[in-house]
Amino acid sequence: MFSSSRRTSGGLLRIQHICVHWLTFAIPLHYDVICGIIIERRKQEGAMKKTEIAAKDDNLYIVTDFIKEQLEAAGCPRKLQMQLQLAVEEIFVNIANYAYAPGTGMAGITVDISDGIAKITFEDSGAPFDPLAKEAPDITLPANQRRIGGLGIFLVIKTMDHVSYEYRNGKNVLTIEKRVDGQA
Repeated sequence: MFSSSRRTSGGLLRIQHICVHWLTFAIPLHYDVICGIIIERRKQEGAMKKTEIAAKDDNLYIVTDFIKEQLEAAGCPRKLQMQLQLAVEEIFVNIANYAYAPGTGMAGITVDISDGIAKITFEDSGAPFDPLAKEAPDITLPANQRRIGGLGIFLVIKTMDHVSYEYRNGKNVLTIEKRVDGQA
């Protein structure tokens, strides 16, 4: 294995070149595999951490592990971790399946836990789409009578303290916030 690291304006960029037969045995978590090269790109600014990853379903476990690591390090209660993980899963899977369809692009995820609030921001350069503009599903109807779609973002909105969307500099920017210190 060949490994190199260098500082960039965006933080530490570490690249590991590995043999293909090692791919199934030696891949640590929090890495994206691209053509036999493992790339870890993280930026830390105080309590803020950022990762950028290919937006594809196969990378969901990397994203959820990244989020879990940040929440555990901040001492976030387990129940709130589970609510945040569910929201993160819904949002990332939507980016992976729809933002760049039928292709694939990158997703940036920033976690900032400060002043008792977890703020998680998702950025992608896919087709502009405001999930908050979608009409909420009618949950009073039986499941077989409801329209397909929209329930996931509805659950995100209901379980988070604040959800916002903006299209900025050619990117979809969706931010979720949840108080994690138990104070109201």
